[in-house]
Amino acid sequence: AGTSAQLKSVANRLTAQTEVTVTSYYDPKIKGAKKLAATRVARAAATLKVAKSTLTVKTQVRKQISVKSLSQITITTKAPARRMTLTNA
Repeated sequence: AGTSAQLKSVANRLTAQTEVTVTSYYDPKIKGAKKLAATRVARAAATLKVAKSTLTVKTQVRKQISVKSLSQITITTKAPARRMTLTNA
């Protein structure tokens, strides 16, 4: 529930026409982890769209950078360029 509220507040701060990329990370050594990460990122993207339907939301799933990155979702905007990381997402 915390993540959902965070995503909504992020969406509300963004201007209407912003393009947003939502990224989640997975451990390539764990079977099925990529699919779970894809589900998680899709849910985050859907929450952003519900909060602000005019946003262009893209999603991507990447291999983990660090152990910490596994519990994070990164939101990157193009203009104004901004990068936010939600932890325990």
